[in-house]
Amino acid sequence: MANFGPSEYMILHPEKVGFFALFLALLFPCWKKLPDGAAEISSSVPIKRFYVILSLIGQKILLFVVNLLYGSRQKAEILLNSLSLHRDITSAFKLAFGGEEMVQSFSQSDGYRSFYYYLDGRRDLYKGSHINCIPGMKDIGRIKDYSLFELSVMASNLSYENEIYVKDVVTNTWKMHFVEFFNCYNEYQKQYTTHAFVFCDRPVNARVIVVAFRGTSEKANWGTNIEFSWLSMGKKGKIHLGFLKALGLQDEKDFQKGWPKDYTGAKPLAYYSIRETLKALIEQHKDAVIIIAGHSLGGALASLYPLILAYNEQIAILDRLWGVVTVGEPRVGDEDFCNYMEKLLNSKYKRYCRMVYKHDIVPRVPFDHPFGTICPFKHFGDCLYFSCWFKAEVLKDMPNKNYFGLLYIPAKFFNAWLDLITAPFLWISNGKDFTETWPSWFYRFLGLFIPGIAFHSVRDYLNSSRLAQLATKVEKME
Repeated sequence: MANFGPSEYMILHPEKVGFFALFLALLFPCWKKLPDGAAEISSSVPIKRFYVILSLIGQKILLFVVNLLYGSRQKAEILLNSLSLHRDITSAFKLAFGGEEMVQSFSQSDGYRSFYYYLDGRRDLYKGSHINCIPGMKDIGRIKDYSLFELSVMASNLSYENEIYVKDVVTNTWKMHFVEFFNCYNEYQKQYTTHAFVFCDRPVNARVIVVAFRGTSEKANWGTNIEFSWLSMGKKGKIHLGFLKALGLQDEKDFQKGWPKDYTGAKPLAYYSIRETLKALIEQHKDAVIIIAGHSLGGALASLYPLILAYNEQIAILDRLWGVVTVGEPRVGDEDFCNYMEKLLNSKYKRYCRMVYKHDIVPRVPFDHPFGTICPFKHFGDCLYFSCWFKAEVLKDMPNKNYFGLLYIPAKFFNAWLDLITAPFLWISNGKDFTETWPSWFYRFLGLFIPGIAFHSVRDYLNSSRLAQLATKVEKME
């Protein structure tokens, strides 16, 4: 690996500065410096003080909102689990609003299911999906009659569950080969907050190896998502620092020290642990290709994973990569990053596709804006955009790319109402597999207030990947 010189970085610390100090700094631009402890910015990066302060204020507001949302979602998850397991409303409320120790113990039990399970508990794979891949991708056919996109979305959904349940579904429901479940450490959060699992379509002579990263499921994950800090990887661009940390970054100010080729630490880090498993699998299955998938935060980690493989010169793994398929993925890097990833993944044939459903807010953040040192994050590659459950089109970027476009406000609320009204009847024309769950319907109702949140549900992505048709014919590429 070449020596690229000192890294550029911008690290915000909203937890170290109060709102009052930030507002004073905003009101009195004659104070040249940022409030003490507010940010660390490398000397080579010009500081645009106004935008840095605005970003700190924005991140503090988001942290406050996220804490409220996480608390509400956690209580809903515990209530749903308690009602499902014990069917006792009184006990369920006592548990949901009980002590932290009681909640922690209950949430780690084998029978506990994620919030996403109650939005969409489907576990059987579906053979009727119309879209196997998008134009330009290498068409390797279906796996056991299942679409590659169906497999990717279902794996992304399943990743939210515990290891025992994941293994049972892969082995007994999908009739495939479970390889390993990963609970990985985040050096900066000092917690095991990055999760993924790996499986093959069969134990011998596998055709496909799938890596599925879990999305946002814990409070610490929400903090990762709303971080505005970035780290430059030289010509590979500026990258969202929170996502790099989740994959196993070891130095937040120097990407070369942060991504050594070999790791000898005691705690499992996601990039290295999964890499070693993939090395063994491609030796064992000589003809297998690799799919990397994930929803939300998991999609961000999936799209970054090939970048670190390339930096560490893991050519054998990259050569076997069929594609990265992400579901509701946030932006992860700047324009230089996008240009590099285009060359890495889409030069010979396309090996990347991100799915976006309607006005899902998550793919539209962090915002694509020119705020100086606040990195203007962008997407790369093709977007498989679902304008409804039945229609898909391949776009370079989704409509309303920063979510707050005034012209799109009527469409967002109209579509939120449309999904709320029609979802309960989807099963009539498409079968019982599309029966709406009552938690999902209620989640859609809450989405009337912030439509972009409801559109982020894995359920809509799964409905769309199964029902939508793509007009463009996919030509087989050798």
